[in-house]
Amino acid sequence: MQLSETLLKAHMRLSSVGSTASHLTGRFRLGTTEAVALTWLSQYLSATTSKYPGVIPEPRIATTQELNLALQRREIDLLIGTAADIDPGFATVTLAHIERAVMASPKLGLSGRRLTLEELAQAPTISQTSDSASQRRMLRRMSDLGLEPNVVISCASLSTRARMAIAGIGIAYLPRDVFSADLAAGRLEIVDTDLEPMPLHYVAAHRNDAISPVAAIFAQVATEYCNFRTAI
Repeated sequence: MQLSETLLKAHMRLSSVGSTASHLTGRFRLGTTEAVALTWLSQYLSATTSKYPGVIPEPRIATTQELNLALQRREIDLLIGTAADIDPGFATVTLAHIERAVMASPKLGLSGRRLTLEELAQAPTISQTSDSASQRRMLRRMSDLGLEPNVVISCASLSTRARMAIAGIGIAYLPRDVFSADLAAGRLEIVDTDLEPMPLHYVAAHRNDAISPVAAIFAQVATEYCNFRTAI
């Protein structure tokens, strides 16, 4: 084994006092998206540190595209993000399918009627960046219909897009569950349209090798705590 791989394996290993999962010690480099950080990440990390007290989580919050590169470079052990933005060669565990909706502030006065495709394209839009698979799919769907969205701001941060939508800057395509509290409080409302956003398929992804053997263990733990309605 190469020295670099030996060092990588050493950062997360079985303790010499035992060989069971409960004796795992070392760093656990986790990459997650903002949607996870805003909802169930705290419960997940609390559970992992309680169950495996020798493990030190090192969470990293970024877009799935950025985390996919980090996993390729072995900078993280486990990635929790959208399947469409993750290399198909990684081992994955399905976590959830998240419904999205077009949302806007009541200030824009878009409720009470159904927006046509033309009206949707003309509405000021706070979009994801173009390197997002879901954004590319949406642009392709609108292009196939001969439409081009009126993008006024392009932003990779989910929470920032939501805050700008609440401020009335434009419409945004957001996960329903993650922002259910804002919907319930009337800060956001769902805009009825003829073009429904495609859902997001969330997975836990890791390399299928022995260098980070705990990744598969913590991917399974994620299935127990994945809940996008538990907003912090």
